[in-house]
Amino acid sequence: MTMKRWIKMVLGLGAVGLCVMACNLPSGGEQPGSGAQPSSVVEDAVEATVSAEQTRLAMPTLTVTAEPGLETLTPSLAQTLENTAAPVPAVEASATLQPSATPTVTMAVSPTPSGPVVSVSMDTNCRLGPHVVYDYQGALLKGETAAVVGRIAGNAWVLIENPDRDGNCWITMSYGTVQGDLAGVAVAATPPFYDWNGTYSVWANGLASIYPMTLSQNGVNVSGSLVVGGSTLTISGSLSQNGQVFSGSLADATAGTSVPLSFKMLENMKQVVGNYIETTTKEICGARESSGKPAPCLWP
Repeated sequence: MTMKRWIKMVLGLGAVGLCVMACNLPSGGEQPGSGAQPSSVVEDAVEATVSAEQTRLAMPTLTVTAEPGLETLTPSLAQTLENTAAPVPAVEASATLQPSATPTVTMAVSPTPSGPVVSVSMDTNCRLGPHVVYDYQGALLKGETAAVVGRIAGNAWVLIENPDRDGNCWITMSYGTVQGDLAGVAVAATPPFYDWNGTYSVWANGLASIYPMTLSQNGVNVSGSLVVGGSTLTISGSLSQNGQVFSGSLADATAGTSVPLSFKMLENMKQVVGNYIETTTKEICGARESSGKPAPCLWP
């Protein structure tokens, strides 16, 4: 109920009370005690009514008194977060990892040659000796250089440090260019050169007869003749890389026949052993410069 309505009600009740009082007043000479109600009764009734209405309509005022120590029950936000935060799991102590050592890369540096060096205009074979009949030992490629450690008289071939393996080998100077002075490089000893030129005494097929054979060498190519009885047989073929082995043919131009022929020169440079094939393999060998018949005669 609003305050305005409450005031109207109080005023209304007051008016009613006044009317009641007026009605109870004694008329004329009416004396007290003749049955009229005293005015205090009406006042008490109005006061009681007003007091009751005030009690009923008055809005109660609640007073909250904090209990001693209540503030300790309300933790601060920081404390609340600290208390409610998920616990951090303990980390077990472990051994400290030692950093691995950084590997040290050592670059191998080839020593700079103190003497002449050679380069080539095209890839060049490097051989056991200063000739194409010698065995292949490696190669000096275009763009590479090698130290010169020896030479032959005239400098047509030079001995170099082998680019492909331990040791030295020979290259022709047909494609080579030297940086430096070759005059200070010693003339090197060369391996035995298998020279096939000459006249040989030949034994063939186990016969006691000796047949003359003449051979002529031109680089790796060898040609010649073998006289057997009244027939002259033609020999032609080529040498292996080191010049020690001949492979070719023995031909009879009159009969129109030709058979395979092979020789190997022995290290003494005076004897040859070999075979020819005529349905079966047969031995043939020879000697020069008054050397005797090699034994065994058959090769291989």
